[in-house]
Amino acid sequence: MPSKFGRAVPHGVYAPLYTFFNDDESLDLESYKKHVRFVASAGVGIVALGSSGEAVHLTRDERNVLISATREVLDGDSALASIPLIVGTSASSTRETIEFAKDAARLGADFGMVISPDPGAAAGIDINSDLMTEIASASTNIVGTKLTLSRITTLRDNFAVFGGFVDFLAPSLVVKSAGCITGLANIAPKTCLKLYRDTESAFSSPSISSTTLSAIQELQFVASRADWVIIKGGINGPKYALDKLNGYGGKPRRPLLPMSEADGDKMLAELEEVLAVERSL
Repeated sequence: MPSKFGRAVPHGVYAPLYTFFNDDESLDLESYKKHVRFVASAGVGIVALGSSGEAVHLTRDERNVLISATREVLDGDSALASIPLIVGTSASSTRETIEFAKDAARLGADFGMVISPDPGAAAGIDINSDLMTEIASASTNIVGTKLTLSRITTLRDNFAVFGGFVDFLAPSLVVKSAGCITGLANIAPKTCLKLYRDTESAFSSPSISSTTLSAIQELQFVASRADWVIIKGGINGPKYALDKLNGYGGKPRRPLLPMSEADGDKMLAELEEVLAVERSL
């Protein structure tokens, strides 16, 4: 199924969704669909089956069930029709990655996302700007990248470069990044999107007032502090937070272990600053 967005990845903020499980570790589809709706209703794009979504812990059938569930939520509400769906299709072999990509396309993903196969990603291999330029030039089907690094590089005008953290969203937009894919958008989607929109609006204006710039800087600092809390929390921490905040989250699939109550409550306290902003929006 061709993407309604063609080969242009919509710019903005995306949330790499978590996958939720019942006590017996079967998929908790109802919680998953609630979370898709929670994120998408804030205007944030969806990334399903990424590292945060525990894709490596899922069978092929489970991956496909989750893609279909995501599509069901987005297609079931006209207000969510413009929300893009990126699906992680990575596997340890090229052959299986291609099969996952075909599955995702058939089930309604707008774009697929792959990472360096193990041990590449785990070994910290840097796909530098020269190599990324070569990759981007290899096919018109390669339309963007997520950089989980502290730098953003412009490769070509129609190639979307997303930061992997909200930590440097505002400064990255100054050099024409496409936005970010951030775990914080699972917890505070409206805050992340406000930072994106306010920054884009400010830098598209002929001049920026000191008041506007100060407000953007302050919101960036709030998001950055919260971003670090989410990063430290891994997968089990944000799930604990969602359990307390939204009534769903649960445990990760083994071998990952749940966060302790003490650590989880400490994390929630550290997120209160950004949650106060989120509640105000």
